[in-house]
Amino acid sequence: MVSNLKEFQSIALYSSKKSKRANQIFVQLIEIAENLNLKVIYPSSSSLIPSNKGRLVSDTYVKKNADIVIAIGGDGTLLSCSRKYGLGGLPILGINLGNLGFLNDIDPTNLTDNLLEILKGNYTVDNRFFLETSINKIKTDDIALNEVVIHSGSIAQLIEFEVYIDDTFVYRQKADGIIINTPTGSTAYALSGHVPIIHPEVNA
Repeated sequence: MVSNLKEFQSIALYSSKKSKRANQIFVQLIEIAENLNLKVIYPSSSSLIPSNKGRLVSDTYVKKNADIVIAIGGDGTLLSCSRKYGLGGLPILGINLGNLGFLNDIDPTNLTDNLLEILKGNYTVDNRFFLETSINKIKTDDIALNEVVIHSGSIAQLIEFEVYIDDTFVYRQKADGIIINTPTGSTAYALSGHVPIIHPEVNA
């Protein structure tokens, strides 16, 4: 999930999960970065904390000073990382510790070789877009890489929805909620329904 080709001099390491496997990858990434004389940045919001190496910094510091963020975990970790850092165009690279790993880029079994190739500039760009929401024409602060859910609340109640795309009426439906998802967020629903997924490059 990178926005443009660039040389990486500083990397931030992030994970939303704390496990023995994630910590092993974390330590390995630090060793690789130090051998390449790269600056390693440790976000305070990450679940993985370095042992006597480097100070913890804010997400704002990460966005201003990191050239790339490496997310260690499953798709959930990458989504969390994207919400924190991706909106401003900061490149994000995923190390897959999950099951399916639709979003993560690197298998940990060949971590060193793959990461070295990427840091040399041998990678492809995969741009994704976010969703913004507004209520009564007032924009909220939340962004979504996967989906936005409109729901009646804790007690399901029938609501009548009118759906428009670019001010063009599409359809009217009664339901207790509606989900608007991006191509990134379509994979989970498509898998559940055994239907084709939407390619990430589709602008829909």
